[in-house]
Amino acid sequence: MTLPNVKNSSRKPSRNVFCSKVIVYTALIAAPLAFILLIFFKAFEPDQGSTSSLPLRLETTTQEDRSSSLIRGGNTANEVVPMLPKSLKIMTSQGDIVIELRPNQALESVQYINTLLNSPEPCGNCRFYRAEQKGILQGILKKPGIQPNTVLGTCPEKFKDVPKCHGPLMTRGMVGWAAGEGGPDFFIDNYRRPADWWSNDHTVWGEIVDEESLHVVDSFFDLPAHKDGLTFLDKDVHIDIK
Repeated sequence: MTLPNVKNSSRKPSRNVFCSKVIVYTALIAAPLAFILLIFFKAFEPDQGSTSSLPLRLETTTQEDRSSSLIRGGNTANEVVPMLPKSLKIMTSQGDIVIELRPNQALESVQYINTLLNSPEPCGNCRFYRAEQKGILQGILKKPGIQPNTVLGTCPEKFKDVPKCHGPLMTRGMVGWAAGEGGPDFFIDNYRRPADWWSNDHTVWGEIVDEESLHVVDSFFDLPAHKDGLTFLDKDVHIDIK
């Protein structure tokens, strides 16, 4: 009767040893597996630094895009003016002249140009009427019901000591208001050298930078003209603007 008890007592140590081995082997397998899983999940964990910088990059891009279409001005840093055009196309029977606008030099003048462009009125009085060989092509930009600009341009920093400074020293292709005023008569400087004899008297609101437009300007000086103190075209050339 004691034999079964002897057998049972002899098996208990074997079972305990077996269980111990299972625990040890499980631990040996689980530890590396847990380590591998830890590395795996760590590798795919979101990078907090890159996530937080993404909106900053987007915001920076948005600000740059906004600043290219909005001209900041006025007395406060937060004041903005409506979106302004980057260029003015003057269309004539001689060809098209593209003028890149310079609101940083004459903001109010560019705003006036913008008002002309947005007006539904035809530009019936817009025309070229004067061509001085070969330096001045002069015309007028005016529509009914729109008050001409009266604000003169900004004097560049390097010319601050020049009396009555309203703009840069004019060079070929620059476009400004005539007679040192604020419009609506304008002219295109076509002299081959800087017009230092004008000093900084003129409000410069645009510039012609492409050669094709400059060739169109040159063509006006071949048109019939007559002297009456100044050199006037025999026939005014109508201007459409876009």
